[in-house]
Formats: sequence, structure tokens, C-alpha cells
Amino acid sequence: MKKLIFATLLVTALVSGARTASATFGKCCATINGTTSTGGNIAASCCAEPDTASGSVCAAGQTEIDCSTSSACPTSSASGTTCAASDVSTASPAGAAAAPTTPQVPIIIPKLSISIPTISMPDFAKVTQSGDYIYIPFISQYLVGAYKMGVGIASILAIIMIMAGGLVWIAAAGDSGKIGKAKTMISGAVVGLVLTLGSYVALQTVNPNLVNFTALKIKVVSTQTIDVIDDYNPEVDSGAGGGGSSLPPSQLDPIFAKYAPCAGVTPDTLKAIAQAESGLNPSKVNGSGYTGLFQTKAANCPSSVKSYCTDLTNPDNNTAAGAAMIKSSVATISANCPNATAHDQMVMIYVGHNMGGGMLKYVTKNACDLPSMKQAAITYYVNNPDTAKKYATKYQPDCLNSDPNGATSDQAMADCTAGPKFDYAVKTADKSGVSQVLSTSGGSCPY
Repeated sequence: MKKLIFATLLVTALVSGARTASATFGKCCATINGTTSTGGNIAASCCAEPDTASGSVCAAGQTEIDCSTSSACPTSSASGTTCAASDVSTASPAGAAAAPTTPQVPIIIPKLSISIPTISMPDFAKVTQSGDYIYIPFISQYLVGAYKMGVGIASILAIIMIMAGGLVWIAAAGDSGKIGKAKTMISGAVVGLVLTLGSYVALQTVNPNLVNFTALKIKVVSTQTIDVIDDYNPEVDSGAGGGGSSLPPSQLDPIFAKYAPCAGVTPDTLKAIAQAESGLNPSKVNGSGYTGLFQTKAANCPSSVKSYCTDLTNPDNNTAAGAAMIKSSVATISANCPNATAHDQMVMIYVGHNMGGGMLKYVTKNACDLPSMKQAAITYYVNNPDTAKKYATKYQPDCLNSDPNGATSDQAMADCTAGPKFDYAVKTADKSGVSQVLSTSGGSCPY
């Protein structure tokens, strides 16, 4: 009987310890201040597991960190609680916390082969995105649910065995053999129960992370597309084919004014680009099939202007398509280099037009001066020698043969790809004479 009483007290202590542990260790929304974090959680409990299972619920200026206070975690009304800021080194800066949102990625909701009563399906299937991370709770919630169900089953079986042992003991009527069997049943059940409930405390002692089942945290991979250069040299092909003749600027000015708001530029910017691309000849077609005022192809038309791209010799259609294609470059310039000179912004537009919008993002990511951008373009092609080789060997053989690095080196290929293209963009911008590129007047776009 003494063993039974001791075992019962031990089980009670273990259960109490497990509850305390689960309330003491967890996640806390707190404000980072040096190496410590002060409370201010907006959840019902500092250590509420849904914080991590469903994504962070921290307020702006707070960061979700590991909380290791020695008492029950603070509620939303508590303040000044010091937590171990184990995540401070990787935490977002103050003010950068973002509310969880539905991730913009396809999510396949798993179907459970074995139903677990403790799992709440809406929460189980709730995948959220907070900042640069997606939180997927499937695995953690399933493991927690399976653990809880296992503990429940083991506890029920242990209680049944203890009760059965007690009945055998009562019915033994002094029979030592039956009493021994009853003791064996009771002690076995108690040991099993102790192991089941004590496993949590044991794992918690070894490493708290072993029992801290959090949502699977996956960093969102940011994509950056670098457009592969077209098999087309604007400087070589600029005088090719076409028929027809140039139209007077006065006839085209209303069209440029009509579509300039679509690109976010001044009408003079569209006129300068059309002048450089086609000499204001709407019928011009170069050797690579690029057509009209802005030298575009139907295959390259953005989806917003597909209906305009059936007849690109029509000045109105071609200007609509050209403005739509320039729009992405203008957005990049506005975001990365809004204070650059009009001349340099024109260079950037030609870089986007002739080398791709992805290349423009790449070269303006860290600098807005022309020498730095040109070097960035060369560096890109050094790292992508196959693309550089395709262009340089076809259009720049003289450049390759005169390169001191040797005509077949990756550096030579890059120099003779990015160099001429960037220099052409600068030369074209030199002729534009535009005093303002980005428009501040607003206006409505027809599409």
C-alpha cells in the first residue's frame, strides 16, 4: 500500500510538472530591448501554442520569442516580464512584424487516414504567411494530437488495470498468490503510467525543443527573373526593312499623350523612345520581326494589351503596347532610382527595353549611377556565360577579337554583351533631349 501511495503522489507530481512546463516554456509576443524582451502579449496566454501553429499573432513592434519565465506566463494585461530572448538574433526589427495572411501559394490540405479527436480541422488546415515565412501546422498538430490521444488511452488502460488489481486483491481473501498477482498488476500499471506521463518531463529536461511542437516554418523564396536577351541587336538592326515613311510629330503627339499615363511617363518620353526605335515610322519592321513605332512583337505583348497587338503597324496599337512594356521599367525606376537625372532614367528605360526588365532590376538593386549599373550588367553575364556567348559571337565578333582577355573567355563574352548594349542605351538617351521622364500629372489610361 505504501508503494501505491508513493506511486500515486509521484504521478500527481509529474502531471503537475508537465502542466507547469507546458505553461512555462513556449512563445511570447514581446518588444525587443537589447538582450531582453518585455511582455505585452496580445494572445490569451504568453505561451499559447496557436501562436506558432497558426503563425505569429504579435502586434506591430513585437517579436515572437521563446519565453522561459519561472512562473505562469503573463497574460495580455501583464507587462515588464523578462523572457529569454533566444530568437533576438534572428528576430525582425522593431516595427517589422506583420499580421498573418493567407499565403499566395497552392496549399494541399491533407486527408487523415486515422482520425484524431483532439485535432480541430479548421486549425489543422489553416496555413498562414507572416512576413517572409509560411507556417504549416499539419505535422506538429498531428503529433500533438497523437501524443494526447496516446496519453489518454494509456491512462485509461492503467486505471482499468489498477482497478482490476484492486478487485483481485480484495477477492484474494488472504491468498498470498492472488495478492502477489494483484500487486504485480497494480505496480505494472503504475510504472506504465509513470513512464507515459514522465516522458514529457524527461524530454523537457534534456531539451525543451523536443516537446515544443511548433508549426513548420518555411521561408518564402524570393524570385528574381532576369530576362534572357533577345536574339536581336538594336544597333545593328535599327535600319532594317519596313517600307512606309515617318509621320510628323504633330500627328503622333495626341497618341503619345493618350498612352503616357499607362506607363507613368511624360508624352515626350514616349516620343523620344519611338523616335529612337523607329524614326516615327509606324510601318518599320526590322530583320528580327520587331514592328512599328516601339519595335514590338505580338508574342511579347503584355496580357493587358493583347487586343492591341493584332496590328502593330497601327500607331495607336503599337503605342499602347509600347507603353505597357515600358510600365514595368518605370515601376523599377520609381522604386529604386526616383532621384536619378532624366538622362539616366532614359538609359534605364532602354536597358529595360533592350536587355529585359529583370536585368534593369538587377543593375539598379544597389546603385543608380551609370558606371555601377554597367559593371553590374557585365557581372551578370560573367556568371551566365552561355547567354553572353550566344549574343556576343553573333553580333560582336570584332569586340571579341579585340578583347585583351581573349575572345573565348567568360569575361570577354560578358564585356562584349553587356558593354555594347549598355553603351547603346546611353547613346540613345544622349539623343533624347527629354527633361523629365517620370510623370507627376497622373491622368487615366485607356486600358
